[in-house]
Amino acid sequence: MPERSAGVWLLPVVMILYSILKYGAVQWMQQPVAIVLFLAVAYILAVYLYYGSTRLAWIGYQRVLWAGFMAAVIVGFLLGGRSELWNLLCEWSTIMAAGIVVGAMARRRAADLNLYAAGLAPVAIISLVWFLPLWSEFRLAMEPMINDMVALVNQAMTMILPAGTAEQYAETCRRIFRLMVRLMPAGIVMSAVTQYSIGFLWFAEVRARDVGVAGVVRSFKAWRVPRVVSVLAIILVPIRFLETESVSLAVDNVLAATSIFYCVTGLSLLEYYLQRFNFRRVTKLIVYLLLIPTGHFGYLVLVLLGLTISLYDWRERPTGGIAWQRV
Repeated sequence: MPERSAGVWLLPVVMILYSILKYGAVQWMQQPVAIVLFLAVAYILAVYLYYGSTRLAWIGYQRVLWAGFMAAVIVGFLLGGRSELWNLLCEWSTIMAAGIVVGAMARRRAADLNLYAAGLAPVAIISLVWFLPLWSEFRLAMEPMINDMVALVNQAMTMILPAGTAEQYAETCRRIFRLMVRLMPAGIVMSAVTQYSIGFLWFAEVRARDVGVAGVVRSFKAWRVPRVVSVLAIILVPIRFLETESVSLAVDNVLAATSIFYCVTGLSLLEYYLQRFNFRRVTKLIVYLLLIPTGHFGYLVLVLLGLTISLYDWRERPTGGIAWQRV
């Protein structure tokens, strides 16, 4: 167990600062650039909050953690008012639930993958509960905006392309916009999951250093999604083509969210072979940068590779790490 006094009171300060940024400063800003800057800072702080809340729960400072939580909620409510109360409670509940659950399980020396899954569950569930009440209104509000954007695209394309071709481009844009709206629940959930995941990896590395074992980031080349998740993802694919729109919508968002994990797993397979053939760091960086222009095709290939390696992993097993600890 690490020194308990190290950085204990920093987290409550950051919690209050986060509420000031999200529910105070951003609301007062008028310049778009300033709003984006403040939101970017708030996003980074959220990553630290996931890490810090987990660490405080792990080292046994739950009272300090709860004090910071109460202070942050009060400050956020005073700045944002009742209109932001639902967002305030959901956001802080997500951070607190993940931190307390993972921290408590870490005290019992649970495996890293078990810790990650235990914290992932409340993050995903609370994020869904947070967004779903607004989903119907959001879809209705977006449709006229999509029509306006498509009209602008059609008008711009008509200046440089034949009328028929311009209409085809405009309709393609309409389908893309509608797909983005359709997958918005997955986007909202994965935004929180990404913050949690980075914070968790930070905590896992610190925990590994404190207890004197290898960290999970070093085993990146061996990461994979648990096989049971892969089997369930495959089962969901035919269900997606049922005539029920609500079922198809739910499955689309689940598959879109899980595809990100398989993409990361595909990257871990790529890293495995880059290390196996002793590529230099500069060469590795070039390889990863070359993936960017591949766009959706490259993403799909990585997802399929990740799914394959998760179902049947032929890589050499490391002595430890997140990939080989069973849920």
